Amino acid sequence: SASRRSLTLREEVPGAPGLLFQVVGIPLFNLLHQLRGYLLIMKDQTSLYQMRRTIREREALSRLGEVAAGVAHEVRNSLSTFTAHIKLLAQDRPEMAGQVHYQGLLEEIRGLETVVQNLLFFARPLPLVTEMIPLEPLLEEEAQALRQQFPDLQVQVSAGDGDSVRADREALARAIRNLTRNAAEAHLQSGRGNGRVRLSCGLEPEGATIRVEDDGPGLSPEAAQELFVPFASQKPGGTGLGLAIARKIVREHGGELSPFASPLGGAGFRIRLPS
Repeated sequence: SASRRSLTLREEVPGAPGLLFQVVGIPLFNLLHQLRGYLLIMKDQTSLYQMRRTIREREALSRLGEVAAGVAHEVRNSLSTFTAHIKLLAQDRPEMAGQVHYQGLLEEIRGLETVVQNLLFFARPLPLVTEMIPLEPLLEEEAQALRQQFPDLQVQVSAGDGDSVRADREALARAIRNLTRNAAEAHLQSGRGNGRVRLSCGLEPEGATIRVEDDGPGLSPEAAQELFVPFASQKPGGTGLGLAIARKIVREHGGELSPFASPLGGAGFRIRLPS
């Protein structure tokens, strides 16, 4: 005999990733208790699913941040001691200061200190001091910095004169810088020669949009699954913190950071900030 209980399924929509519908099937019986059919009710559960996923992610990142902060604090103390001893050794033996190995040690320590600073930035709460920021000058500054660091790249900026958004300028600049550096490094890793990176922005009814695109190899399915996961990097020597920090900054502004396939042929990232 057919069950009188309702059946609930949650399914993603093929061809529309991110959309989730709940389908409730309620059996219908006649007076003789014979099954005559089902009443199907469809509910869009996308917003609820995304909200729950965001809460789970933030709880996990909060726990991870606490651990990272403790580790970073201990490592930073050790690095400071290590640096002090190396410099004292160089004072006792001045001939060491000009040696390649000595300079290499200091360079490695500076690299580790950068990783520690990124860890602490990721782990700690982010206080924001917001103001109205014209987007065109901000994008031009980041584009110029990218040109200086990667002279072979063609860096384009497309922005309207009056486009602006309320944000913490330093924090937003850091998020954009992480995205542009990620685009440049991805292109260089592909070995395709001269490449293109495009920064653009626009205003929409719900807020401002900033896009960073490249003509590199794009995102593999494996990379797409772990884009914003801290410490998960597809790049040799990468820490996996650049995109995680960028998303943290955007979310602290009440916005969202998401990837897309760029018309340039590579990967693109879209920052949406509320008005």
